[in-house]
Amino acid sequence: MANESDKPTLRAVGYCRTSGEGQRDNTSIDTQKKDIGLFCEREGYMLTRFYVDECKTGKQIAGRDEFQQMLKDAANDHFEVVVAWDISRFARDGLDIMNNADALKRLYGVVTVDAKNQFDNRQHGKVFTNYVWAGLAEQERLTILERTMKGRIRNAEKGLPWCGTRPPGRTFVWKNRDRKSRQGKWVITEQGRRLQEIFRRYVAGESLRDLEKEYHIKPQEVTRIVRENCVSGTYEATFNAPDIGIENYKVQVPGIPELISSELGRRVRDRMEHRRCWNRESIERHHLTGFVCCSDCGRPLVGHTDKGYMYYRHKKGPACSFSSIHHDTLERQVLDYLYGFIHDEPTYVKAVQAALPNDDDRSALEKDVRETEKRVARNGKRIDNLANAIANGVKLSSVVGKLRSLEQEKETLSIRLKELQETLVTMPTRQQAEQDAMWTRFWIMQELRQRDWTKLPFREVRNFLRFLFGDNPRKSGYGIFLSRKDGYWHIEFKGCVEFDHALVNGRASSELFQLQADVENEALRREFQQLLEARHIIEPGRCYA
Repeated sequence: MANESDKPTLRAVGYCRTSGEGQRDNTSIDTQKKDIGLFCEREGYMLTRFYVDECKTGKQIAGRDEFQQMLKDAANDHFEVVVAWDISRFARDGLDIMNNADALKRLYGVVTVDAKNQFDNRQHGKVFTNYVWAGLAEQERLTILERTMKGRIRNAEKGLPWCGTRPPGRTFVWKNRDRKSRQGKWVITEQGRRLQEIFRRYVAGESLRDLEKEYHIKPQEVTRIVRENCVSGTYEATFNAPDIGIENYKVQVPGIPELISSELGRRVRDRMEHRRCWNRESIERHHLTGFVCCSDCGRPLVGHTDKGYMYYRHKKGPACSFSSIHHDTLERQVLDYLYGFIHDEPTYVKAVQAALPNDDDRSALEKDVRETEKRVARNGKRIDNLANAIANGVKLSSVVGKLRSLEQEKETLSIRLKELQETLVTMPTRQQAEQDAMWTRFWIMQELRQRDWTKLPFREVRNFLRFLFGDNPRKSGYGIFLSRKDGYWHIEFKGCVEFDHALVNGRASSELFQLQADVENEALRREFQQLLEARHIIEPGRCYA
């Protein structure tokens, strides 16, 4: 019979991990290594190395590089035993603990134990207790996660930092260095001031690529910040922890200053959306892409170049009578008219006056806001009355339907009130809008003095079109509308100002002009009729065809 000393010494490795949940267990790597070393000495194992993942969550394997390396080494027969200080260090998900330990043993003959003599799959007799300890590790993870998320949410609700990452362009300045008072304020950083300048210049027409060279902020970073709605309005923090039932939980954080106004933020988002779909400035050939569409089917017309031939056509879709139009034919007609429209001061002034908001519109909007506020107040009072009735002993089943109905009404009214208030805030007075329009025209005239639009840079023409049709004409319903009727091209305009004319084969036309032309034609026909009758060329009363 062989002696115990004749058994081969098993090779063991230690696995150490500190958590990513703020080091709540206060367990250092050195302590873990020391206890694992003592355990291996007692068991007679030859400790060959340690695998260490610092500040890594145990919820999943992804991101734990050393753990993944340990699995690879197990497959290459580098050791027979894995020793964790505590099984919660091995993993925090109970199912992962059992699956990983079982896979190591079944596939590679590697057993898993911990230095506290709690988890041990060397013998099948401890299956039940192994499941218990794995479950306790899972419960510990969920408890830590719940405590962490609740603390973060409380901080966000109080306007305090809730995690290490700060909102873009803002930081929190504590009142005292020791932070015991839990007081301070949010301030805009130097990066925030750079972002403010970037957004203002971007809306004015400059590209993010050009601004990157000056401010050293990548366009992708700027678009991410805007996409996550981090620049204007009340800042919202989003919390996600599906394991404890928290999904897309949003908290409005008080005290965080906005980088730009809501109106400027809307214009930035509109231009980014428009540029993403239609306005790729790297292809500086087709000025009208994104601004022109088909009158018949509403689909956009996109500029194309095929073997030197440039034209506008539909994207693929339902059949339409329109096929394509030559690039120069469309752009020459449209831009000649639009730039002439700007130069014609009486026509431009008339168009601006027609498009300006009047005092009646603003008064009606203000009245709508007041009425909606009253309805919200009445709704809240009725909900309070029902809540008091329930507290005084009224059966919940008798009022639950009414309570749900009031809650739905409250949500609808709140959304409506927010939309009205935003519209009222962004609606300029008639005087402000008129002054802005005049100054913009003056600036364009200065830029175009003794210059031909065909010689202007591509970006300046695009800025001019944005001025007339907005940052995102597809969203607002503005734009240039093209159709083919009776062999003629018909072009109509709808934008931030009123356009009196349409174009028919390049010539300005409108209903008023057409009526005037019909009257003049009828007068000429009558005069010609009288002349023919006076010269006895035709009999009196006989119509000349």
